Amino acid sequence: MLRENWRNTWFGAVGASFRPIGRLLLQAGVGYDLSPVTDGNRTTRVPDADRFLLGCGATYSLWDDLNLQLAVLQVLSGAAKIDNSASPVAGTIRGTYHTGATVVSFGVTARF
Repeated sequence: MLRENWRNTWFGAVGASFRPIGRLLLQAGVGYDLSPVTDGNRTTRVPDADRFLLGCGATYSLWDDLNLQLAVLQVLSGAAKIDNSASPVAGTIRGTYHTGATVVSFGVTARF
């Protein structure tokens, strides 16, 4: 069994919705996610780091029972340093991870 030595963390976010016309709903939000991994316990298995999340989306109602949805989420993570060894006989890994992601989603909601 591998001990990861993760810590308790928190996540915070805030968002807003705006309806410029009757059938269109615009949404945006920002969040901050504290990583359970610290510089002292980061491994190549979980090269995690604190991250900011920026998202926006739109929902358009074609009819009362049919909505089209489009959203984009950008995950931004700072540099995550690593300087550890997997075991006493293994070599040491030193370096910096840079991670991030862009997520695009499209959806259709139908009520019947």
